[in-house]
Amino acid sequence: MTNRQNVIWWTSRGLIGLGAAAALVYFIAIPTWDTIDYVFFEQPQSEVLEDLTIAEQIRIRGMEFFTATWFAALGAVVASYLNVIAYRMPIGKTVFAKDSACPSCGSRIRMADNIPIIGWLRLRGECRDCQEPISVRYPLVEFVGAAIFLTLYIVEVLSGAENIPNTTRYFYRGALWIVWYTKWDVIGLYFYHCLLLSSLLTFALLGIDRHRVPWFAFTTAVVFGLVPPQIWTHLNPIAPIPGDVFAELFPFEPQRLSGVCGLLAGMILGGAIDLSINRLLRRPSWESLCGLGVAGTFLGWQATLAIASALCSVLIIILAARVMWKPTFTIPANGCLCFVTLVFLCSWSWLLKSYGSLWP
Repeated sequence: MTNRQNVIWWTSRGLIGLGAAAALVYFIAIPTWDTIDYVFFEQPQSEVLEDLTIAEQIRIRGMEFFTATWFAALGAVVASYLNVIAYRMPIGKTVFAKDSACPSCGSRIRMADNIPIIGWLRLRGECRDCQEPISVRYPLVEFVGAAIFLTLYIVEVLSGAENIPNTTRYFYRGALWIVWYTKWDVIGLYFYHCLLLSSLLTFALLGIDRHRVPWFAFTTAVVFGLVPPQIWTHLNPIAPIPGDVFAELFPFEPQRLSGVCGLLAGMILGGAIDLSINRLLRRPSWESLCGLGVAGTFLGWQATLAIASALCSVLIIILAARVMWKPTFTIPANGCLCFVTLVFLCSWSWLLKSYGSLWP
């Protein structure tokens, strides 16, 4: 067994052990302690809830754990497909209706070996047929996708979209009340934002491989950002201009124009960032124009201003680090944009409450 295989073997066993320990604490230790605390210690009147047995708590926690795992697994599956898109699109291969294959020997990857993250660990990072190493990038991207979907699920779904301004506030929240007693407005917002982050992650993967974002990919993402809010206007929670002013000019909801205004603002701001980077690095790139344009389409021009400001700060830090330490790798602008956008989505309402006087 090679050193690489040893590392993968111990890593997979360590992850299994951590998962088992976390499950033991979540399903057994916490419900047991809650019961002991409820029985033997006085509770504040505002916190006294229906007395649940340990078995009932375990069932509820099991449902919550299953739901969170499902959303994380969905993110890993989506990211696995984004890996395929980022590999095939630049070389002109179809991204539909064709099985994945080893790039070295061309053998078809079996279904059991194609399970995100787990398949790579089972194969110990090598092709089953030719034993050529499989890049660690594949499980890393799948892990990032799972982390993005799970983070947004925890922040946006479990809270009843409390992180998004101007949305309906629900008294009962959590997996049971939002997912299983489905609140479709919250679920719609979640998948709409996941679509945005998946698009930005795809652009980031193309940037890592030093490929430009194809205009087909850009326009497809823009269409997916523009069309749904025309049907479900709550997907754009902030109007591009005040509603009373808008009502005097147009006979429809102002949110319907939010995507177009955001697209224009994002492309202008992204183009300005790209021009600055091109001057400093002396290489042509229009990553930020595409990425911020798509972000603006989904979130509106006000959010785009905040995201562009944060992106500039991150890129300045990275450029300063490049000058000081001269690393051999580069972090694409759209990778930073994906991270900044996720952080913004998680804190949108808080930012608006804290800095509303500075918000356009």
